[in-house]
Amino acid sequence: MIIVMFEVELFDGCKEEYHALGRNLQASLQKQKGFLGGKTYICEDNPNREVSINYWDNEDAVMEWRNFLGH
Repeated sequence: MIIVMFEVELFDGCKEEYHALGRNLQASLQKQKGFLGGKTYICEDNPNREVSINYWDNEDAVMEWRNFLGH
């Protein structure tokens, strides 16, 4: 299993647009071979900072998602 973690800090006024992009990608992500699931956490001290953790079957699956043009 491969775990991919990423953090974003969103500027005021950009949060809704960022979340809309994420919702649009969700369907493709769910169909992606090797994707096992994920979760996003919002920082208690700074609600503009989010950490996402995604679980993948193997490194090839991660690379395929990274190179997916829609991503």
